[in-house]
Amino acid sequence: MQMEYEDRAPAWEEAEKSKHTARFWYDSKLYETMSCFIAKEEQMRAQAEAKMVKKIALAKHRSEEKRSATEARKNQDTERTFAQAKYICRTG
Repeated sequence: MQMEYEDRAPAWEEAEKSKHTARFWYDSKLYETMSCFIAKEEQMRAQAEAKMVKKIALAKHRSEEKRSATEARKNQDTERTFAQAKYICRTG
């Protein structure tokens, strides 16, 4: 009986080692895949953030242009109105 256990012990130990080795390989493969997905996610997030920053900057630039154009038009209207009032006062 003792001899039988002694014969089966190395086989059992080898089976356990191969099981753990296979599991470690599988886990490391999963880790590599997961880290690849994480890297892609971070890259996509950075690209989306850069795109958003660019859109915001463009929107700010356009709004500043429109604001300055509106201000210039308002100043022109004010000058025209002032000139008309001055002409009316002069001519009666």
